[in-house]
Amino acid sequence: MLSPWMASARRAAPTATATATAAAATATAATATATAGAGPPAAGPHSGAAAALDGLPALDPRALDPLTPVIVGFARTPMGSFLGGLSSLTAPELAGLAIRAALARANGGGGARPPPSGDAAADDADADADAGADDEALPLLPLRLAPADVDEVLMGCVCTADLGQAPASQAARLGGLPDSVPATLINKACASGLKAVALAAQAIRAGAASCVVAGGMEAMSRVPHYLPNLRSGAARLGRAPDGGSRLVDGLLRDGLWCAEGNRHMGDCAEAAAEAFGISRAEQDDAAVATFARARAAEASGAAAREIAPVEVPLEGDIGAGAASATAEGAASAGCAAGKRSANGGGGGGGSGGAVAVALVDRDEPLARFDERKLRALRPCFRRLDGSGGTVTAGNASPLTDGAAAVVLVSARLAAERGLAVLAAVRASADANGPAEAFPTAPSKAAPLALARAGGLTPADVDFWEVNEAFMVVELVNRRLLGLEGGGAGQGAAEGGGGRAAGGGAGSGGGAGEAGADAAAQAPPSPPAFSRVNAHGGAVAIGHAIGASGAVLVGRLVNVLRTEGGRIGCAVICNGGGGASAIVLEAGRP
Repeated sequence: MLSPWMASARRAAPTATATATAAAATATAATATATAGAGPPAAGPHSGAAAALDGLPALDPRALDPLTPVIVGFARTPMGSFLGGLSSLTAPELAGLAIRAALARANGGGGARPPPSGDAAADDADADADAGADDEALPLLPLRLAPADVDEVLMGCVCTADLGQAPASQAARLGGLPDSVPATLINKACASGLKAVALAAQAIRAGAASCVVAGGMEAMSRVPHYLPNLRSGAARLGRAPDGGSRLVDGLLRDGLWCAEGNRHMGDCAEAAAEAFGISRAEQDDAAVATFARARAAEASGAAAREIAPVEVPLEGDIGAGAASATAEGAASAGCAAGKRSANGGGGGGGSGGAVAVALVDRDEPLARFDERKLRALRPCFRRLDGSGGTVTAGNASPLTDGAAAVVLVSARLAAERGLAVLAAVRASADANGPAEAFPTAPSKAAPLALARAGGLTPADVDFWEVNEAFMVVELVNRRLLGLEGGGAGQGAAEGGGGRAAGGGAGSGGGAGEAGADAAAQAPPSPPAFSRVNAHGGAVAIGHAIGASGAVLVGRLVNVLRTEGGRIGCAVICNGGGGASAIVLEAGRP
């Protein structure tokens, strides 16, 4: 039986849950029809995650230990370029959209969802009656996982200045969760989002929770500048030679600067490139290859299975909840009257007082790629010996805005509610070393997580997600983990098109103009296959630092399901010398 509050919430928020659930049900029906024929269905843009990820039979939660943490929903916003299409939204607003979409997808089903057990079937039958006669006009389906079922929200974020008190709680409320759901913010630098997912899995495995929403968020465009000495009255612009009274870039200071080494993280990346003998050409080749894989994933619709398109108001105040996540699948039909797409296409001005919005439905940095200009970019840093560097804005990750949310439940709850399981969390681990050696930390965290997942080794992993904070990080860890045969740097010649990526996180700069005037080019040829970052990485789509760890988890699920892999490992380095890793299982052999 649905509570009066829940019935009211379902009537009041059709865009957030009901419409998306109905859309996912349509996708489910399409999936069933397609799978009855030859092979898996062709995935359309923005189709529901569970319905689209059809490359491998889903895990049956009834066959798992009841306390096994399983992933039943994932969604992320597109990655918005620095000062780009999502820059008017705060980090909690972005996270709220991701939470709503992830919960809607968890309810949307698809794949091999077991029948509900216990009283769930009876609850399903009663749900429409509880909704009341007012719901007759809405094609609502019963919620198998209601907002009130969420025990906790864990949300990663790095740069929290000016977000207001309790940013994770803001995200939870904007995500449609009731006031009774506690929320906690996680700051482990770039690994924040993945650590949030790992902590959620641990809570479920310990029996302390049955349903946790975990993820990450970052609005890098909105991080303010600081006047550190203003409170003491000593701050006057340009007064102190040591910079103590000058404006401090909060994004650089709190997001991109090694505090212990007092140097930019890009300098640390240069040190790694020098220590391992990785050339500028190798980094550029690998960057071109990751762009090619990301663009291929976008063209095939694979990337769209992760993304919840965002409608951003173009006029009026951008208040809490002003933006909205569109229903799954609705974006593929184009923009309605009064709306236009920030990524091309769109409609004319609407009538009847409709608010004009920009539809952001793709990762914006992908449109800024041009191989020729990427290879011509100047280095952003210098090596320790003072010689010219190798890290550029093109082979480092772009500054971006975005958020991601993962819905984790116990296998027991998944079985009781009939939820489709996308993957089980086998294990996670953290590792640490010297602060300036963070580029190599993933090679320490990943083996620890694999060992905890039943004694696995890197050779047992079908697909890897290694965060590309800098391209050299991926190359170094590919080498240290023995993954050289995965295809790094291959497919470089196939990566043409678009505009050059600007404003890399390695540069600490702004949006970048390296390819702003590039003309549209022909679509790229299929890139070389890679077990590492098979659908591209952060150098291509962007690195919203607090969100990227959760993005990796969702993309790993996507890759495992679409490419037919069973075991996957995601690993991400973080400032302070650390890294976090997680091992997922997407299906039984």
